[in-house]
Amino acid sequence: MTDRPLADAAYRELLDLQDELRRFLSWRDSRAAAAGLSAGQHQLLLSIRGHDDPAGPTIGDVADHLSLRHHSAVELVQRAAAAGLVVRRDDASDRRRVRLALGDAGLRALEALEPLHAEELRRLASGIGAIAEGIERPARAATRAARAADESRAGARPERSAPSPEDARPAGAKDASCVAHVHDAPGREAGTRVLVDRAWPRGVRADDAPFDEWLSGVAPSSELRRWYAETSDRFEEFRARYVAELRSGGADGVARLHALRAEGPVVLLTTATDLERSAARVLADELAAPAG
Repeated sequence: MTDRPLADAAYRELLDLQDELRRFLSWRDSRAAAAGLSAGQHQLLLSIRGHDDPAGPTIGDVADHLSLRHHSAVELVQRAAAAGLVVRRDDASDRRRVRLALGDAGLRALEALEPLHAEELRRLASGIGAIAEGIERPARAATRAARAADESRAGARPERSAPSPEDARPAGAKDASCVAHVHDAPGREAGTRVLVDRAWPRGVRADDAPFDEWLSGVAPSSELRRWYAETSDRFEEFRARYVAELRSGGADGVARLHALRAEGPVVLLTTATDLERSAARVLADELAAPAG
């Protein structure tokens, strides 16, 4: 961490991180609610599953993890136990203590939310790590420049560009996953809707997100996005560079998308205005390419 006064760009970066984390936490809570958990129950299950003592945490440990008063933690545990989410056990070495473990319902709930937890870890690692190592990256300005470039290009073409001819895509990619704009209502593109952009889309409420999953880890790097934003004439070179990134550092996200495709149709969502020259299209084609 630098000991010099922080530049304006660093404060913009901190604000951007704060906004992204707030949106993500709100989105996470909404997904937990869809799995039948309150935000408190979800955090309780995480505090039990992630505790470092194999015997499980005590209620006091849970209160510390969740910054709750002891009686509030007791009430939360009682309600979770009644729902089968949590099991209370006597401590083997001290009968006055109660240890907590996950019940069958709690285990199933966490398994259902596992992709969400993996995404949370990726976002925290990329966001906080960047600040700790540099904190003077003008990311906000770069994002604004990229958005301005997108809007400039959008002014020269319809907001929803028509698909390019089929022969413009790589061979073997005709059965690629569907690509759509994040604000487009679900239509013939039925399937699991996955946002594959790095940033949260503007104008979308976290508690009413029009997608089922958010895999920001498969998006192009910030450097590549800034380079491509300068001119869309670089699409073929952008495709090659992005595919190289996916194959070197996007294995987890790509594996998750392959798993979703094995279960049924997948719709890759993006905020890009030119869908056929977007990162989402490259990603869809890469998913459909023969393994080898």
